[in-house]
Amino acid sequence: IAPLYLCVYFYKTDLKTAAKSVGIGLATVFLCALPFTEGPDFSWLFEKYFATLTSYPYATVNAYNIYALFGMNWAGMDYRFLLLPARVWSYAVITGITLFSLWFYVKSNSRVKIFYIPYLIITVMFTFGVKMHERYLYPALILLLFSYVFSRDRRFIWLFAAQTISHYLNVADVLAANLGEREITNAL
Repeated sequence: IAPLYLCVYFYKTDLKTAAKSVGIGLATVFLCALPFTEGPDFSWLFEKYFATLTSYPYATVNAYNIYALFGMNWAGMDYRFLLLPARVWSYAVITGITLFSLWFYVKSNSRVKIFYIPYLIITVMFTFGVKMHERYLYPALILLLFSYVFSRDRRFIWLFAAQTISHYLNVADVLAANLGEREITNAL
């Protein structure tokens, strides 16, 4: 979602304000990391970020998406799906949804687009992207509610209800698989 917002921001902002914003953003990151940093060496921050990106080389990790539907939960990203590795499908979808979102942003005059487009990106990425966990869908639900608030279009509420039920079942399934029935009963 960040690349979309950045494109829109830089498109609508003058260079001086954009440069100041980037500087403030970087300063904020480094100030927040400062208590966890020994000396002036912030390399750990980048190492942690990139290590996290490579830590789950799987098509899906407990997410109810297209790969889980075809039995690829915890399967490697190079596992073939419709003749191509899941990783290739994911990259194609990332490219496609990003280009579509930029086009949709430019063409749409609706003010709800600022919430609906990120919802769409998250949902499509969740459905077709690799390395997905069940928890990655939470922000999409919030964005869908904001889409309703700013449009009053009841279709967003129906979509929210359906997607919430689906997500609830996904999270409940993960919880049940990782906790015994006794722990779930005790938690209730």
